[in-house]
Amino acid sequence: MNGIEFIPNSGQYVNMAGDQKRTEEAQKQNKKAQDLNSLAAIILPFSVILGIFGMNDFFEIVSNEGTWIVIIIGFILSIVLLVYIRRKTKE
Repeated sequence: MNGIEFIPNSGQYVNMAGDQKRTEEAQKQNKKAQDLNSLAAIILPFSVILGIFGMNDFFEIVSNEGTWIVIIIGFILSIVLLVYIRRKTKE
């Protein structure tokens, strides 16, 4: 019936072809959003590091041990979070 189906006991007609098309479009958008999130996960940490080292005197930052502690903690937390997310998505 041209993709139009009557739902029993509801008195409604449903356009099945339209629903399928919307589902396919939603899946495409989800894939694009996932690709953009992956790109952001790669680029944003580098942007932060370059911003920190680019806006201040390089030797002043390198000689300060607190800066390295914060950067190391950030890397460790990002690795822990990445492992957690990958395990969660495999379930």
